[in-house]
Amino acid sequence: MQSTPETEAITLEWSASTANGATPDITYDVTETSGKAPGKTGLKGLKSKVTGLTPGTAYEFRVTAKAEGYANAASGPHQVSTLSPESSGS
Repeated sequence: MQSTPETEAITLEWSASTANGATPDITYDVTETSGKAPGKTGLKGLKSKVTGLTPGTAYEFRVTAKAEGYANAASGPHQVSTLSPESSGS
């Protein structure tokens, strides 16, 4: 997983799941493991922007691939921090 942090947002990008033969009906759920950020479910793409975050704060995200009739495949944890206002040039 890769990430691009901003002051109050983080864009996450991941590779397509190869679990279970990568069925075409795979969706992805993004969760922040501590509950500090809202999750997103049912994503069809390989990128998601999580907004409304606190500047200068560390977050840990996981992406879970889901397909009906198959076991879910979760990524390892990905740690990233939002930028502090001073480092963003604002």
